[in-house]
Formats: sequence, structure tokens, C-alpha cells
Amino acid sequence: MNEYPIHVKNCLLAAISQITARKDKFVKHPGRDFSRNRKISMDELLFFLIGMESSTMLFELQKFYLLFRESNTLLPSCSAMFQQRVKLAENALPAVFSEFNQMFPPKTVNGLHLLAVDGTQIDIPYDLWDRKTHHFSHEWGVRGYNDFHAVIIQDLCSHKYLDAIIQNGTERNEHAAVCELIQRASLPSEKTVITADRGFVSFNFFLHAKQSGCHYVVRAKDAYVRALLGTTSLPDTLDTHVTRYLTRSSAKKFRKHPEHPEQYRIISSSTAFDFLEPGARDEIPVTLRVVRFQLKEGVFENIITDLPVEDFTPERIKWIYWKRWGIETSFRDLKGVLTLEQFRSKKPELIMQEIWARLILYNFCMEIVSNANVPEKIRKHPHKIDIANALRTCHNFLRCAPEHENDLDVMKLIERAHSPVRPGRMAPRRHRPHFPKSFQYRGA
Repeated sequence: MNEYPIHVKNCLLAAISQITARKDKFVKHPGRDFSRNRKISMDELLFFLIGMESSTMLFELQKFYLLFRESNTLLPSCSAMFQQRVKLAENALPAVFSEFNQMFPPKTVNGLHLLAVDGTQIDIPYDLWDRKTHHFSHEWGVRGYNDFHAVIIQDLCSHKYLDAIIQNGTERNEHAAVCELIQRASLPSEKTVITADRGFVSFNFFLHAKQSGCHYVVRAKDAYVRALLGTTSLPDTLDTHVTRYLTRSSAKKFRKHPEHPEQYRIISSSTAFDFLEPGARDEIPVTLRVVRFQLKEGVFENIITDLPVEDFTPERIKWIYWKRWGIETSFRDLKGVLTLEQFRSKKPELIMQEIWARLILYNFCMEIVSNANVPEKIRKHPHKIDIANALRTCHNFLRCAPEHENDLDVMKLIERAHSPVRPGRMAPRRHRPHFPKSFQYRGA
């Protein structure tokens, strides 16, 4: 039963080996870093970072080297570990992430390759003097906090992350990040649909998605839709197309369609728009489909998309956007189960390493979990795999020594833990205040 988990683990080790074989591209000082025989080699360092749990650095070293080494006399010190970590360039862990992802083909649901993009805040240890990440509190006697902001694109079919951009907390720009992610993403087919929440709605995003050859389904606020349609009120249901001409110039004499002045949208010079330079007199036509439907009594949702009417009804678009919730739950599992925010360093570059290591670990676990199935049985409700238990099981399997890999029946342990799915349940989201994260000094 461990054939596929062992295969996935071997793929991860192969991805690490491919990076270490070209190590001069992923170290700060090529030809010098990791050139001598040390207790901690580059491949051991990368594997250690990916497999770390939430204990202190000293206890993590003890667990790792007592499991993988026959003698504990080779146990390195915490100082030695940090000295090796600072040798890695910032592209080392992202390269492992990319190599590992390329080893598995993309999956589809109902003939569609569904993607979701969203941002999440990552709280990091408190540092008042780091102006790029520190947020000052507006309340007297309450100190601020530091954070990174990660914009991540996820494959909703395989539940794995495809790419990420990590920004400083005070310099967050989700609109620029999502456009960059679309530009550098290798989208598998023209049946790709990118879903996003209302914070990403923009003409720049729509045109980048169209340029990459994929479709989009984006939630929008009522105010945005009213301004787009040029109306003061919205009906309960709506499914219409609108064409708008985007231009940087407000001069009417240069317009190609002066008979439709209501269809022009002027992009100001201060707004980021990659398809027209500030001061340009060209114009770009954009055709959008606006769909509005009712969720429950008094609650309506607006969707902006370019999916064709003949193949995608409002109900199907509603289902596509509903699938986007998978990236929200993945952030919960990433932070809560895989302890993303338990860092062992205060330096931003080392925190970045641990963030990318957690993204790799999440993909490793989800690749195994996606091949598990709940045993068929007559039940009142359909059941699904308990993701929290599955992530911990896969994490333990990753850390076990090679000679003990067959002692743990990973797939059976995953499939034993499942929970009922009760459709129609809704609960309000709880907004919690942000607190500065302390260092990982506590004992195991």
C-alpha cells in the first residue's frame, strides 16, 4: 500500500538532487559554498528544511539526525545549521518547489483545469526596525506586528500550489502579483479557468488572463458592477455582456467610437495598466460577461467572467466559483496543521526559506492524499478524507528513515480517518486580531 507514497517521496528526493547537482546556481557564492565536506550537505539541508516540524531547532536536529544517522556523534550544532542556511540563495527552495511540481501531470474536473488565486497574511516575529514588514498600531499601549503577504495560485483539481509571490507586509500589491503569476505560469490547456475573489478584480487582470489563453471567474462588489454597467441599481438576477474601451487619454477627438461615449473607461496615469503607457492615445476593447445570482434570501453575488454563454450557465459558473473555497481551506491547513507561522529565525531571508519549505511539504502531502479514497459504505452523508490527519500522516512518513518506510501503511491510515460532508452549512467568518509571533524557543 506504500508504493505511491514512496514514489512521491522519491520524486521529492530527485527534485532536491537535481538542484544540488546545479548548486552553483542556487548558492550565494558559487564555487565556494557547499564545496567542502561538512556535517550538513546541501541535499540534507534542503530535505531537513522541508521536513521540519514545529519544535525548536535543537530538537529538530536531534530528531532528524537520530533517525537518519547511525551515530549521534555526527549531530551538528544549531550554529552550524544556520551557517549552512545563509549560504542558500533565495531561489533555492523555489527551484525545488518548481522541480517537484513538474514531475506530476495536471488534473481536470469536468473537463476544466480550475485554478484559484488568493492572498494570505503570514505573521512573522516582531521587529520594530524592519520598516518593510512592520505595521504600527493605532491604539495607545498596543504594539504593532510584522508580516509577509503571500499571493498564491493553486490547482483546485490536485489541491496543490503552482506558484507564489511573497511580498513585504507594508509593500503588498495583490494586483501586480496576480498579473506576474499569470505571466510566468505554464498553463496546461485552453480549458483553464482562474477564479479569484473581489480583491483581484481589475481590467489589468482580465487582459493578462486573456493574453495567457485562459478564462477567468472573478467575484465583484455591487459598487463595481454598478459603475461598470453605468446604473444605480442591480436586479436580482443578471446575465449580460458589456463592451468597454480602455484608454489613457481623455481627449474625445482621438476616440475610434465617438458614438458610444458611455462605453469608454479612462485609465489614469497613476493606475497600473501594463497594456497602455501613460499618455498613450490608443484604446483597447474589452468584452465582459456579468452574471448575478442569489445565494439565499437577501444575499446576491456578482461574477465577472469571459466564459461563453452557450457552454456555461449561471449555475455552472456558480459551481466554479464555489470551488475557489478550496484555497481558503488550504491556508487554514497550511498554518494550523503544518505550522507555517512557527519560525526559527528573525532574518527575512531565512523566514522565506521556511515559507517555501512549507509550500513544498503541503504539495508533497496533497499529492499523496489526492490518491486516497474513502471506503464505500452506506451512510447518511457522503464522507471525505480528514485532511488534518492526512497531512500529519504524510509528514510523519516523509521524516521516517528509508528502512522504516514500509512499516507505516500511509494510505490505510489516511483512508481510515474521514468526516461527513453536510452541504448547505454556512457559518460567519471570525476575524481575529493580529499578534506578533514569538521565536520558536519553547521546548518540545
